[in-house]
Amino acid sequence: MVVDHGKKAPAEGSRVTELLGANLPDRQEIPIHYPAKCRTEAPDWYGSRQQIPDDKIPFSVEFREYSPRFIISDKHAKRVLYSDAHPEDIRLVPRESIQSFLPLEFDTEGYPLTLLGRTGLRGLGELYYYGASFTADTLIRRWNPSGGNWEMLAILRDDCHQLAIIGGFHDKGETFIETACREVKEEVQLEIDPSRLRIIYQGPVDDRRTTDNAWIETTLFDYIVSYEESLKLNPIAGDDAESVDWVPMTEEYMSQMYASHGLLARMVLLSGK
Repeated sequence: MVVDHGKKAPAEGSRVTELLGANLPDRQEIPIHYPAKCRTEAPDWYGSRQQIPDDKIPFSVEFREYSPRFIISDKHAKRVLYSDAHPEDIRLVPRESIQSFLPLEFDTEGYPLTLLGRTGLRGLGELYYYGASFTADTLIRRWNPSGGNWEMLAILRDDCHQLAIIGGFHDKGETFIETACREVKEEVQLEIDPSRLRIIYQGPVDDRRTTDNAWIETTLFDYIVSYEESLKLNPIAGDDAESVDWVPMTEEYMSQMYASHGLLARMVLLSGK
């Protein structure tokens, strides 16, 4: 497919500007693995991805043999909660409803193209929107004086049994701060102070559900508690969580985390606070 560099998503009246209500923080590099999970992994029902040589990953590089399958979930029931979820046919999707934190590019058929480059699959997959489906992730952490290291409150996901940062998909009508607070309440049964949330990153993440045309973009929040304060908390595993516990923010643990969560945790550690 040929990239149409001249078409950009409208900046005004979009879901992004409505939800943020403020300027974005300084942009950082997109956290992505090598090899990228969006090119090497996928939910079982996706099937296999077309293999892509490293030098053919950017859409700006010609790749005549590129012919990825088009996929979309048949689990329509889950889209009932998302009344503005996109239909399969891109011609039925209003251009202004296709959103991203970053400038968008479209192919000549009108499909948005992820900044992560070719993924070996096209379509919505099991996501809600062409372009970005937004999430919010909150890394709650404490400094352990006895161990001399940072620890994070992590859940063990009940679907894949991997460690994860607390977070989930944004609901229509919420701000990202509201999403963050709701997800913390749902997943670990804690109330947090929204004024203490600090944005670390907003943008695309490397996820196995990603296709060329649909991907996940997160707002990553940092939330620091003192060690004394953390001892008074009583986190309880809730939605999507098998268990919850404090774990060291070391390579041993971060390398085992779900999707891009290990990379996001490293971004928090590198944020300077």
